[in-house]
Amino acid sequence: MKNYRQGRLSLKQLVAAVAAVSIISSCDFLKSDEGSRGSLSWRFSPTSALFSTRAVDAPVDTNDFILDVRSVSGEEIFSGPYKSSPEAVEVKAGEYVVKARSMDFTAPQFSMPQYGDEQAVVVEAGKTTRCTLNCGLINCGIRLRIGSAFRDSYPDGSLFVESADGSLEYTDNEKRIAYFRPGEVSIVLKNQGLAKKIYSRDLSPKEILTVGVSTPPPGEGSGGTGMEFDILVDTTMTWIYDAASTDGPQGGSGVTIDNALSVGEAASAIGESGVWVYGYIVGGDLTRAAEGISFRPPFSSRTNIAIASRTSVTSKSSCFSVQLSKESVRSAINLADHPDLIGRMVWLKGDVVEAYYGIPGLKNVTEYVLE
Repeated sequence: MKNYRQGRLSLKQLVAAVAAVSIISSCDFLKSDEGSRGSLSWRFSPTSALFSTRAVDAPVDTNDFILDVRSVSGEEIFSGPYKSSPEAVEVKAGEYVVKARSMDFTAPQFSMPQYGDEQAVVVEAGKTTRCTLNCGLINCGIRLRIGSAFRDSYPDGSLFVESADGSLEYTDNEKRIAYFRPGEVSIVLKNQGLAKKIYSRDLSPKEILTVGVSTPPPGEGSGGTGMEFDILVDTTMTWIYDAASTDGPQGGSGVTIDNALSVGEAASAIGESGVWVYGYIVGGDLTRAAEGISFRPPFSSRTNIAIASRTSVTSKSSCFSVQLSKESVRSAINLADHPDLIGRMVWLKGDVVEAYYGIPGLKNVTEYVLE
């Protein structure tokens, strides 16, 4: 009996022992959970087609892209404008899908190319995974070249380009590209109360198709009364809008404020002079130290600022340094005197250099425009 009693625990001792086991188990769980986490970040590839070409239909600003980051199970990590996204997020180890698109596109529209990319990435425990988005055209398009005889044959007729999502009328003087979601796109003639599909084709992402529409010469076919057509298809479907020039940086990009380079684009224009670059003012007080930058007021330096592709940036390595050497520019946008400029979009004209305070930057800034 004595040995039995020595082996017993009082109720108070038993409760304490259970609590200790619970605490240990909880700590082990937290430690295990922390050890199964990694970091995920994303960026646009500086060699993406978005940065090496210029679309004639509309300018492309990656800051306004819609970003969606989710786990493969559908758990939302981030959804919103790219410019508002964090530089990196800590997540559980596993597989994630990162999507970016220039805009939402659900119905046919003229001059409305949609750019984007989707990447599946695996985040490993204890490691940083960077997802690089190589955005390109993700919708498709069609344009018509209407022969001069069409109106003679069908004075009251109308041509439409359409898909399951909707249709657009293509008038005689229309020169723009009609954009659609990938799939079947058709040309339909409506004339005297009748509608006839005269051409149809499946289009894939990135495909832009040119179709010539004409009527048979007089005396051939039905002369228009039976809706007869000659269709000429440009078989060189996948093409890119671009223009080459020997003047200015990157074949003309960045020469004016209208085609200014983003921070991501400017990194590939090192050595060019008189380049327009735009970004969000995110910090100042730069030094040569690896993390030598301030992102919050008060600021003391009037001679430099840092811009970035998004307002949420909190790392010097993600910034583009800017030298404020010209007095008129310095007095207007230095953060020591104007801390309220943090988060504002600015366009700057200067010389792109490989390093200014340890990161790529812009020196000899002569002009600026604040949003």
